[in-house]
Amino acid sequence: MKTASGFGAALALVAVIAAAPAGAAEVRIATLPGTGWQVTDVAPTAGWTSVGYDTAGWVEPTVLTALEASPGAPLLSPPAGQERAHMVWMGGASPGGTGGPDHIYLRNEFSLDAFALGQALNSLAQMQVDDDFALYVNGNLVYLNADQGFADRIFTLSFGNYLRAGELNVIAIEAVDGQWGSPHDRGLQDVQFDATISSGVVTVPEPASAGLAALGLAGLAGLGRLRRRS
Repeated sequence: MKTASGFGAALALVAVIAAAPAGAAEVRIATLPGTGWQVTDVAPTAGWTSVGYDTAGWVEPTVLTALEASPGAPLLSPPAGQERAHMVWMGGASPGGTGGPDHIYLRNEFSLDAFALGQALNSLAQMQVDDDFALYVNGNLVYLNADQGFADRIFTLSFGNYLRAGELNVIAIEAVDGQWGSPHDRGLQDVQFDATISSGVVTVPEPASAGLAALGLAGLAGLGRLRRRS
């Protein structure tokens, strides 16, 4: 783990998302117990980021209750009146976020049948990981973080274009303690995720849109190099 300024309130703003229309249906996918998240530390076979993957042997993530209670911990802000998403990792990690595997894979398969088939969707997600991570939606790489772990950085992401209204969907996260290509114990590790999905269209100003595209291309290149080394 490392931080930009201790456990500060640093924010990596990746995209600006339009507000959901009033009265629109919403689906929340967050790292909360009993909400469908599964995790493994065994490198999965091809297709693990797509719907329908066989997760036999995967388990529910461990909630890091003591780490969440640490002074200044970078906690995500929940929707009004709802439970805050939890810091999680895989079993073997202590509640304080130490120990456990250095490389994990999480996924959550869920239905968006609250929306009409083919309906345009909007998504607003917050994400914090200690250390590096890759986020996938329905098999598509949405964001690759390779800064070697600034634990106080909260990412704001949008991936509505990758969602499938009226169908099963999956969000998948690959996370490492340490850094890509060299996972190792750096003391603490965690994953937090909280997304709200609603009907609507994502609005990204032109400069941010270009920046997001560049980040995506850089991420794909980085992940390709990582896969070739592994």
